[in-house]
Amino acid sequence: MIRMIEEVDKRRKEIIEEARRQTTEWDKVLEEFNERFHVPFELIASNKYPVMLGQEDRPILSFKYHDEYGETDISEDALVKVLSMGERRALYLINVIFEVRRRMKDEVETLVVVDDIADSFDYNNKYAIIQYLQDITKDRRMKLIIMTHNFDFFRTVESRFVDYPNCLMATRDESGIVLAPATGIRNVTNDWKKNFFKDSRKQIASIPFLRNIVEMTKGNSDPRFLTLTSMLHSKDNTDSLTLGDLDGIFNSLCEPNGSSPNPDHKVIDLVIAEADAALATGGVVPLETKIVLAVGIRLTAERFIIGKIGDDAFVAGITKHQTRQLIERFREQFPNEESTLRVLDRVE
Repeated sequence: MIRMIEEVDKRRKEIIEEARRQTTEWDKVLEEFNERFHVPFELIASNKYPVMLGQEDRPILSFKYHDEYGETDISEDALVKVLSMGERRALYLINVIFEVRRRMKDEVETLVVVDDIADSFDYNNKYAIIQYLQDITKDRRMKLIIMTHNFDFFRTVESRFVDYPNCLMATRDESGIVLAPATGIRNVTNDWKKNFFKDSRKQIASIPFLRNIVEMTKGNSDPRFLTLTSMLHSKDNTDSLTLGDLDGIFNSLCEPNGSSPNPDHKVIDLVIAEADAALATGGVVPLETKIVLAVGIRLTAERFIIGKIGDDAFVAGITKHQTRQLIERFREQFPNEESTLRVLDRVE
């Protein structure tokens, strides 16, 4: 009898300890969620004692809604109706978090695939998602594949917990999906500065950044700002601007100083030539190539519109939003050229 009592007491202590450990674990999950996510509700475990006794393996949730007027208990169905799409997704995510934590506790080897998760939530909850992903990587049994179209999220993840060599960019060609090492995740302009006089595409891609520097430091009436604007938009002096003009502005703002191999070459000719060549670029398209294409397309579209509307005084009077104003003028004069207008609207 004494032995039975001792065994029962021992088992009782084991159950209490396991219950204490279990409730602490799930309480921690809920506490982390409530602290990390900026949402107008709080998660509470309504079946705490059944979980403690091992009768149920995870909490059943109840909800407390709060705003500037106070807080109140609310059902899940009613809560969902007042939440934004991003807040609803944060709510649904708790079930995934419970499952991941259970697998981590049970030491189950797991591959977690996350697809465009950054775009599924409100911006102010981006770092909550990143914290959870980082938690997963700390368990050697958990493997993680993160896929995203959001470059800002991509860069943040790399800076927090994904090693640079493990960052890849995907593209599709006739043979299938191609993965290539990512480039330019960090400060891409440092690379452009170093190669400004060697790489034509990086030179062209630097133009809008140089213009932003001048605008922030000297304002939009500075001659350098106006010159750089004429390299990005079709102006009276666009056809006369040379790489030597661009070099001079770069040297006044950045180091190391230098000069282009052919300083008399026209900027507009280089932009169009590089944009044409970029159309044949395969695989992962680097940022500088995308900018070259954007600049080349815009200049070509503006030159086309200016030639069609035939109003030099109107063009000379444009001081801002040039592409938009030109398209609207074209729409007024040629309302029936619907296919052309569709293309021009995509340019803007």
